[in-house]
Amino acid sequence: MNDALDYVALGHVTLDRQPDGSALPGGTVLFAALQAARLGLRAGIITAGRPADLDAALAPYRGEVAIELQPTAETTTFTNAGVGAARRQTLHAWGGPIPLAGDRALARLEQARIVHLGPVAREIEPARLPPLPASTFVGATPQGWLRRWGADGAVSAVPLDLPPALIARFDAFVLSETERALAVDAIGAVRARGGLVVITRGAAGCLVLAPDGRSEVPALRCPLVDDTGAGDIFAASFFVVLAEGRSPVAAARFANAAAGLSIGGPGVTAIASRDAIERAMRDAWGETV
Repeated sequence: MNDALDYVALGHVTLDRQPDGSALPGGTVLFAALQAARLGLRAGIITAGRPADLDAALAPYRGEVAIELQPTAETTTFTNAGVGAARRQTLHAWGGPIPLAGDRALARLEQARIVHLGPVAREIEPARLPPLPASTFVGATPQGWLRRWGADGAVSAVPLDLPPALIARFDAFVLSETERALAVDAIGAVRARGGLVVITRGAAGCLVLAPDGRSEVPALRCPLVDDTGAGDIFAASFFVVLAEGRSPVAAARFANAAAGLSIGGPGVTAIASRDAIERAMRDAWGETV
């Protein structure tokens, strides 16, 4: 295969219902892959959903990101109300587990330099994941493994429950302050094997937990318009810069700047380029990474 990608994000692209009745594409993988692409990487998404729902919605992004859409009967569809820790979610439809059918999708994962496991609704089943080469950087954002929903679609939080072998494969693990208490054992396991954990704290910045210490990294102060996807943009930026060989703190500073810029506009429209992020860092802190 001669079109291997630098960065592959695995998870559901969603449809997010808006107050006016329309629906916009979203999901961790869309925000993360677009950020990776705007940092100059060859980025791709492996997702699942109903092609009739997603083909037109994803068309504007296919020039930036390679998209492997595994057909399923439904497309994961949410309503999000509120921002930050106060956000309430309702799941209206679920695309099911990502089948990972076909040689192309498997090759994308196996040949990528960075693999981002970004579930939003328990769509990544550990047993379906292929073994990844030891040289592959594996980053994870666990929010979709921390969600359950009932017959009414109301989403609630549950503790993280993943096989130890999968957790042991994480090179970096990014989660929010509100998710931290649900993943205590996984956080300890990642650090114990030499991986990095980052706890995002919104306007308070983030906490980097290395195997041998911890560092607090300040946020980039920006007016809040829409924080949807900010954590995903942080994670993608952190994984990319860390995989480039920068220190964990330098990668976190860059990721905080990327996330800060992203909240200044709606949806994916405010995902910034590398130049814009570095310019914002120089303006705010007098330095880049």
